[in-house]
Amino acid sequence: MSTHYFETASTVGNLLAAIPAALGYVPANRLVVITTHRPNRTIEEVRMIVALDLSTSLGSIAELPERCGITIRNTAGAYLVAIGEPSRHGEARALLNAADTALRNSDIRVHARIITESLTDANRWQNIDTGETGENVDYRDSVHVAEAVYTGARVVGSREEIVAEFAESDEAPEVPEGVTFNLGEIADEIARAVEGGSASADLATRAGIAITSCVHLRDSMLYRGTANPRGTAALWTKLASQLRGLSRIEALIVAGMMYYTAGDGPRSNVALETADNLAAALGVPLPRLGLLLTAAFQSGITPEDMKRLLATGADLQARK
Repeated sequence: MSTHYFETASTVGNLLAAIPAALGYVPANRLVVITTHRPNRTIEEVRMIVALDLSTSLGSIAELPERCGITIRNTAGAYLVAIGEPSRHGEARALLNAADTALRNSDIRVHARIITESLTDANRWQNIDTGETGENVDYRDSVHVAEAVYTGARVVGSREEIVAEFAESDEAPEVPEGVTFNLGEIADEIARAVEGGSASADLATRAGIAITSCVHLRDSMLYRGTANPRGTAALWTKLASQLRGLSRIEALIVAGMMYYTAGDGPRSNVALETADNLAAALGVPLPRLGLLLTAAFQSGITPEDMKRLLATGADLQARK
């Protein structure tokens, strides 16, 4: 799921072209739910974009409003877009119907239900309710993609490429017996590394110790990271790839929090999903920070709200 704020596109073609910029990848064989709101009670803007695989069960679709915090209080309307090859259009139409029913049962107006084969090729879209058709706009020509790239975001070819960013790499070295570290110095080195400074070979090892042994320091680093959330998220993604066990879980969640603050919902979601899967595999509960990130997705809070939440958390820890 991803939360983004820009005016609803004036045409269906332009709306479809904006989807990759919002998701950070080009979706294929997916149902995309685009919800809108009116923050200034005038122009309707995109609020949240949720992308689900076409293999998603109809039961899960029925729970979509509750799971994603889509309510009449925060949502003005929705667009439903099914993207899939012709052989999967039966599944696509079933999901469009199920999502339409779920949203209308929550008193959310569905503006249009669109089906198209791909966002990358010169395809046509069709409104399955009106029969209207039109040509897709190349997403690479979208102003939203240009804006995303300008701000440092990346648009990759598939969600699988984002998942691969969070894969394990060579494990960080173990801590020599009897060696202790200054936690404050670890935080300072991480801050320097985010801004392009050199990082020691054992930074991942020491970072893992820091975030699992001192909640106060972890929350302080999260708040410091809001000055450059995308850079901080990228560093913690790299550190997490070198860690294992509980340290990897915590590092993934830190990366997820930073990506959320940067407005990169898809990478934040993948980081959280990877951490949750690892916790389940190890038979341990997801840490409280992970539960907080889960709640953020479910309620759809804005990146700015997340920044304020992290600032409050750091302040409370500092007073203890």
